[in-house]
Amino acid sequence: MMIMDGKKIAREKFSELEEKMKERVNPLSLAVVCVGKDPVSSVYVGKKEKELSKRGVVVSVYNYKKDIQEKRLKEEVRSLKENGIIVQLPLPESLQTREVLDSIKKEKDVDLLSSVSCGEFYTGTAKTTPPVVGAVSTLLEEYKVECKGKNVVLIGGGALVGKPLAIHFIKEEATVTVVNRYTKNLKLFTREADILVSGAGKPGLIRGDMVKEGSTVIDAGTSSSSGELKGDVDADSLKDKPSLFSPVPGGVGPLTVYHLANNLRLLENDNR
Repeated sequence: MMIMDGKKIAREKFSELEEKMKERVNPLSLAVVCVGKDPVSSVYVGKKEKELSKRGVVVSVYNYKKDIQEKRLKEEVRSLKENGIIVQLPLPESLQTREVLDSIKKEKDVDLLSSVSCGEFYTGTAKTTPPVVGAVSTLLEEYKVECKGKNVVLIGGGALVGKPLAIHFIKEEATVTVVNRYTKNLKLFTREADILVSGAGKPGLIRGDMVKEGSTVIDAGTSSSSGELKGDVDADSLKDKPSLFSPVPGGVGPLTVYHLANNLRLLENDNR
């Protein structure tokens, strides 16, 4: 089993990106909006801030209490002056996530989560790519994994991982199955996957006996334990069943941050 080294690839990609960013007179800026205290979000925001700041991006984190009124939050998001804006998910249940995301202007939407940005991505007219889609596709390209005609199983249909990846793999002419917490006999689906991507956020959900021999397994799930990010896949139980495995940490995460930075650059260049 070969480990897919997203950290190494991201380092190489960032090196190329930094050369392009040196041409800039003013540094790029990113606003990260956080509501309440979600442990996974806190760890992930910290990693984003660290990696982007190292590359000269000015990152401002705006923290709001979980009982903030939706109207005020949307006004706050609309008023932000940074080149790019992220609303960190999940939001408290008291807020309508779609309404809040739609308050992000398209030209600042580096995550492609507003309705307008999603629509452009789905129709193939977006100039940028959702960061997780960029990360997963980069891993597959670097390790020469063909998607066309393959059985792809996505665990979880969320806005950040499952939904955009389903569209991506459909475009790649793969056979796509999306399973969720209501799916009966999960193993029945996962054992048929040539490419398995899990974004459920449930540690240990995927074990070795659920994986097809010779497959590619990409862990894109994140949960927190003692301040550390954990993935969905029980790596110890995999042994050598998959040919390729992208773990947490060190797989999808670093490349997601790279694609976030690249989206920020592309959007800012387009808005000049």
